[in-house]
Amino acid sequence: MKKLYYKIFIALFFIGSLAGCKLDPPIYPAGTAPGTGLPASGYIKIKIGDINYTFSNSASFTSYPAGSSEAQAAGATDGQTSLGAVGNTQTDVIALVFRNATTGTFDLPDVIAGNFVLAPSPSAQINVTIFTAKKIEGTFTADMADANDNTKIYRNCPGSFSISK
Repeated sequence: MKKLYYKIFIALFFIGSLAGCKLDPPIYPAGTAPGTGLPASGYIKIKIGDINYTFSNSASFTSYPAGSSEAQAAGATDGQTSLGAVGNTQTDVIALVFRNATTGTFDLPDVIAGNFVLAPSPSAQINVTIFTAKKIEGTFTADMADANDNTKIYRNCPGSFSISK
């Protein structure tokens, strides 16, 4: 009978020990992405009127090189790149799309920044100074219109971006 009590006691001891051990949540180094330990940095900034907007949460970019099936599906023979980030709230977003996947200066056919959209204008351009698989940097200018009142147009709104994967 002592052997049975001994085995039950040992079994309960191990079960109690395992159930009582809770792992602390991981502590990631400052400036890294949770779950990856990889550097998480990036922003897209734009000045519309007299106000500077910074979108620095979840900044990311994707690119499809010329000739890829994704670029061909989008009708982008020179490739396509999309940049995006979130601001202070999940509905406060910015997105830029241009038809190329290299460094250089290109037309910027699509920009959305919070409550502002790209105003019809031939002057929207993006200048990409660094473009690698892990990093993109550059500047852009665009005429922006208030999405709630498209008569409010802001000319030559400057912006910049730096995003690392």
